[in-house]
Formats: sequence, C-alpha cells, structure tokens
Amino acid sequence: MDPQDRPRGHEVALREGQIRDFDVRQRRFDGSIGWFRINARTVRDEEGRPVAFEGSAEDITARKDVEEALRLHTKRLEMLHELDWAILATQSPEAIAEAALRGVAKLIPCQHGSVAVLHPGRSEPTVLATYDGGRAWRGKGPCIWTPAVRHMEALREGRPHVTEAVVSTEPPGMRCYLTVPMLFSGELVGAMSLAADGARDFAPEHVEIAREVADP
Repeated sequence: MDPQDRPRGHEVALREGQIRDFDVRQRRFDGSIGWFRINARTVRDEEGRPVAFEGSAEDITARKDVEEALRLHTKRLEMLHELDWAILATQSPEAIAEAALRGVAKLIPCQHGSVAVLHPGRSEPTVLATYDGGRAWRGKGPCIWTPAVRHMEALREGRPHVTEAVVSTEPPGMRCYLTVPMLFSGELVGAMSLAADGARDFAPEHVEIAREVADP
C-alpha cells in the first residue's frame, strides 16, 4: 500500500472496525503499481486488541484510468470553451493568449510558457502572454522557444517540436521544451512554447492538447 495511504486506512479500520470501498495505490506481485479497492474488517483477540485485518482487494486500475481520462477530457473541454469565449468576445490577442496559457497549464505539466508572434523583417518575436510560477499574464516575458529555432523548417510546416534532456538558462533549470507553431493561411506567424524541469515531461497527448489550442 502507498505509504501515504497506509496510516489513513489503518486508522479507519481500527476506529470503525471495518473499512469499505477504500481506494489505495498498491504494489502488485509483479512489482507494478495499481489501484485497489479495499473492503476489510479488523480481527481482535479475546481482550479486544486488534491482531489482524481480513477482507478483499479488487484491482480497479482500469476503472481509475477511465475516470482520469474523463476528468482530463472535461478539463480540456472547459479550457477550449474558455478560449472560445475569449475569441467570441473579440478580446485582444494578448487576452486570448493569456487564456490559452492559463488553460494549457491545467492540463500539461509545465513551469513556464509563452505565446509569441513573428513580424516580417524583425528577428525578435513579440510575446503576447507569459506563464510562470502558476500565473499567466499578458504582455512582456521571456520568449522560450529558443531550443526550437534550429527546427524552424518543421515549425513552418506546422509540426510541433519537443526538445528533451537539455540544460537551459532561459528560463533557469528547464530541461524539456514543447514548441507548437501557429499558422495563418499556411504561414508561420508565431508559436506557443512550454518548458518543464523534467528531462522528458511532454507526452504525445500533451503535444496534441497544445496543438488544439495553438491551431487558429
């Protein structure tokens, strides 16, 4: 049983004499971790002292996986709905970018993010919104798509780029970057970039979520 769950489960069983439908993470015989639903009672000796627990454990990992998928899907729809409202309300590009970063950060594990647009004849993009430290705001902030600059051709073709296991000073401590292009009429006009402190934090489903948001 997960060390964090064990004391809570024992406490309930000892206090109430039984435990019903108690969901915990637990190691299987093959060493993998799964979710189990515990139903058990406390066995006591003749003097009323607890000596053991007896009951059953049902592997509910598949059910938990479905519940988590539905939870993420709901959050995804809520985030896209918020973004749609920002667009329908004809808010500024900065407001839309802020809403996008705020929503994406709820679904994708990241510590930093930015939405930036390109300008013909200018080397530096303009940052519309920034995410950092759990907060999104409009306007100035670091443009963090530097690791993807060497893959501009892929971005121009509409392909996201993930840079993994790198050491960066901008922002400090980040090791994994996801850059998703924003295209208009087939032309690269900007990008949404996310950064995480894990070496390989961005899974394929994270890339797909970011693509949905960045696609105008």
